[in-house]
Amino acid sequence: MSQVQADVTANPALLGQHAKECAWNGRLLYESIMSARQTIVIPSTAFGNSTGAEALDNLHQQVIEAGGATVERMADSVTDDADKLVGMAFAYKQQDEANAHTINPQGV
Repeated sequence: MSQVQADVTANPALLGQHAKECAWNGRLLYESIMSARQTIVIPSTAFGNSTGAEALDNLHQQVIEAGGATVERMADSVTDDADKLVGMAFAYKQQDEANAHTINPQGV
């Protein structure tokens, strides 16, 4: 039997567990970047008063913002994936129950 012909099966409970883990990891990513942003701030005086110090400070701030925004987008994506997994688990469970009723309408 080819892969195209194989039945698609899913375990709604397992999908729900994966959704829970995705939601947890998304929250952890977001909390981590918020915490990191507070700890990686370098005072502008740390760059000294030499030529280019202000530019270096500005570049540092841009890197912090770009990296933080990227991690926030990743956290949002992981959280969104969790929502999709919950929806998929629910859809599979509903379809499974509908199929069971079709196969055995009396529930015997």
